[in-house]
Amino acid sequence: MGLTTQFVKLSIAGVVLCIKSFPDLDPHGNPDQIEVTDLCDEYHTYIDGLKNYADDLEFTANYDETKFNKYNVQPYSSASTYAVGDLCTHENKTYKCKTAIGTAEAWNSSHWQLAVVEILLCNSSSDTTGKNGKFTLSASDISVRLTGAGVGDVMEMVYVIKPKSEIVFATVA
Repeated sequence: MGLTTQFVKLSIAGVVLCIKSFPDLDPHGNPDQIEVTDLCDEYHTYIDGLKNYADDLEFTANYDETKFNKYNVQPYSSASTYAVGDLCTHENKTYKCKTAIGTAEAWNSSHWQLAVVEILLCNSSSDTTGKNGKFTLSASDISVRLTGAGVGDVMEMVYVIKPKSEIVFATVA
């Protein structure tokens, strides 16, 4: 039985986003191959190294100014204030504010939680749980960019996810 891509969605920090395309998703990662060949070997020999999920996972969506501004994530600033739900990066990971910061302060990890990214394999437009399965990254670096376009083209943006944790696939009961 086949499954359509029609209802695949991207969820960033609990906000479900409609997308137009998504990258290959490999929960196993491709390990780097480290050559260990010596002069006694007849053939090159290798051992598995670190898992590599990809440099960037790119998800294309129609341009939306509000979403572009929200996911154009900036580094944490000790001179700024933050509302619950705001995003920032700190030490190459994206965080979601869980406690409002009304007075500028140094980084306080108790006010933040890692922004979880999920790719939801949904079975309808109203499904936001990924009833056909989901891929989860518990830590990543998130950004967004505007794509180039020509005359008469639709303006698009790309959510760029840099994995900082393993990609876990799970079925949803």
